[in-house]
Amino acid sequence: MQSRELNYKMFVPELLERVPEFEPIYREHMIYFDELLPHVLLGDFTRFLFDAYRRSISGANDASKWHEVVNKSMDFMEEALSSPDSDVENLIVASFVENLQPSEEQDLEVFEALKPLLGPKLRKWQSYWDSP
Repeated sequence: MQSRELNYKMFVPELLERVPEFEPIYREHMIYFDELLPHVLLGDFTRFLFDAYRRSISGANDASKWHEVVNKSMDFMEEALSSPDSDVENLIVASFVENLQPSEEQDLEVFEALKPLLGPKLRKWQSYWDSP
């Protein structure tokens, strides 16, 4: 995204370039659905991010790698919200930010740990789901 403007069509290729660790899940998605469903894929990405966070605090030898994956994932989503393409914003808000909300008790701890990593644009959208 550095020197090019992100649009809806470029979003997934850019995501895979910025977060190559997500590519196996993308390949599974394409095999299962036989087409790209960006909103479904972003739900998968959110679950991937939760798993990456868990790996980052696991104490395993590769924990620092997963810490970096979490950071670059969050950075990408924040940067993507700067796209002038409203379809990109809709994709991130509806299928990433909304899916950050914990659906299971075990996800609450991860969600709370990820909240401080949200940039200002993500935090703004996330606050809509936090409101009573």
